[in-house]
Formats: sequence, C-alpha cells, structure tokens
Amino acid sequence: MKSSWKHAVMMCAVAMTTMGSTCISVTDPLLITLNVKDIHDTYDITPGTVNFNNPPRCIVRNPNDYLDSGYDVSGVHLVDATVQTAGVFAGSVIGGVITVNGTTLATYSGPWSDFNTPQSILTSTLLVRNAAGVTALLDAIQNGQTLTICDGGQFSSAAPAGLQVLTTIFAQVDVTP
Repeated sequence: MKSSWKHAVMMCAVAMTTMGSTCISVTDPLLITLNVKDIHDTYDITPGTVNFNNPPRCIVRNPNDYLDSGYDVSGVHLVDATVQTAGVFAGSVIGGVITVNGTTLATYSGPWSDFNTPQSILTSTLLVRNAAGVTALLDAIQNGQTLTICDGGQFSSAAPAGLQVLTTIFAQVDVTP
C-alpha cells in the first residue's frame, strides 16, 4: 500500500514538471473600487413656506471633498440616491426635484410621512430617476468636477416649524493608485 502511494506521488511530480506548466504573471494594473464620500446635506425648511426651491437649497462639493486626490479614475458607478424627511407634517411633497449641476437627477412626490423613511432612487415608487441626471452626476465625478446638488419642490400646505429634507448620493469610483 505504501509503495503505490509513493508511486502515485512520484508520477504526479514527474507529470507536473514535464507537462509544460509555467508561472503565471499579472500584467493588469491594480484596480480598486472606492466609495465617493460626503455627497449629502440636510435642508431646513422655512416655516410657513409652500415651496422649498426659492431660494434654491443647494450644496457644492469640490472634487477634493468627495474623493482623495492622487487617483486615476477609470470608472464611476451610482450606488443609490435617497431622500428622507424629518419632522411632523400632515401635508405632502409635490414636484420635489434633485438636480446635479442643473440637470434633474430625480423627481419625487407623496405624503411627507412616507419620506420619514429614506426613499431610494433604486427601489421607491415615490422617487423617479432621470437618466440624464445620472449621466451628469457620473460624468462630473469621472472628470473631477465640482458638484452642485440642489433640492426643491412644493408642499400641499404651509410647512410647520422643524421640517428638514435630507438628500444623499452614494457613488463609487474605480481607481488606480
């Protein structure tokens, strides 16, 4: 029994050295996927208002705000965009809109209370994605441009005190160090 085991091991060793096995080399550059950071803001709603887009509620993020410098970006992916409300309001949002550099990323409408739970651009029927806005967002990140994200809309009735809208964009970049 021991003899046949030794024989099998010896045959494998000989076969491996004579079957043209070669070393494998990796020639592709290292590719890393990183999360884009800090593309979110909370907008305070002015009590008594029936719209929240005048003046526009915008945040500006420079490339160094959302991605560390020194990377060569080779691809960008939208992971998600969400809208969430804070505060008690019996009314509804009508014609809510999120824009990226002036292009509509998403629109939303529905009861204020439905947005107390974050609504996703991927899964919510209340938040409708616009392909041109997604392209504008991805192109701006890809090219290392400043992002201006604005949020606006109207209410079905005057807003009480203490309301806020939180908009968050989640994205990833493929980079080489």
